[in-house]
Amino acid sequence: MRAHDQPPTFTASVDLVALTVVVTDEHGRAVINLTERDFVVREDDYPQTLAEFSNVPLPLSIAVALDTSASMRGERFRQASQAVWRLLDRLAPRDELTIYGFNNRPYSIVEWTSSRNMVVMSMSAVEPMRVGGFTALFDAVRTGLGGLRNARQRQRALLVLSDGNDELPNDMRFRDDTHPFPGINLSAQTRLRQLIDYVTRSEELVYTIGITEKSSHEERLDGAALKALSEPTGGFAAIVNNDSDIPPAVEKVIDDLRTQYLVAFVPTHAPDGKFHKLTVTVRGCSCHARARSGFVHAR
Repeated sequence: MRAHDQPPTFTASVDLVALTVVVTDEHGRAVINLTERDFVVREDDYPQTLAEFSNVPLPLSIAVALDTSASMRGERFRQASQAVWRLLDRLAPRDELTIYGFNNRPYSIVEWTSSRNMVVMSMSAVEPMRVGGFTALFDAVRTGLGGLRNARQRQRALLVLSDGNDELPNDMRFRDDTHPFPGINLSAQTRLRQLIDYVTRSEELVYTIGITEKSSHEERLDGAALKALSEPTGGFAAIVNNDSDIPPAVEKVIDDLRTQYLVAFVPTHAPDGKFHKLTVTVRGCSCHARARSGFVHAR
């Protein structure tokens, strides 16, 4: 579809590769009102012919993974909850939301819903662990992405809010069929590499918000890991130093989702089951175009 003033309806096709693109200027501000002719999409460095284009926002399915470990207690969790309320305020009627909590393991707080009352009621019963416990961050990312498979909308994103690194002992890991090697004792770095590969091959956007303090940034939060989990998908990582900065960071995620372009092309080669690199640029503009880094052309 090429008309900009009609709701976008992307053609259902196993061969159609659709991706969301955010374009910003040198000051980081969103660039809007671009046209299909402005975009150049390359697969493995070869320019592709766009089959579909839209700059009309699609309905959203957002999965939230909320850290409920003991370190989140108090003002930090209050601000994180406030961020969820702001997220609810920005949702359109056709948008939907699901929320997971995670400490020693991920768990469901509220299933997919468009009801604000349902989210408020479910969140009112949630509080972080009182003492002890761990942070199953990597399992929360996998669980959130798995939950997005059941989403109704085509535009999907995972938002992770946490103040810690993945520190779950291997014998406590949440094991299910989403893990490539369930039951095998793996180091955190090995599991991180596997998870980066997993999110890179997914079609969903991942946004991460890391909460820390300037004096303890290096010890408590691995910002590089959060970036590595989000940037290949076309999302971003935001590191905040004050609890009060959590709600504005979530609002930036919503702004990002509302200013995306949707572009799609049909690969010219047969499905090969391999990962293919994608790059997006904008003609005649010193802009930065952010999109997922590639796709797997399934057999």
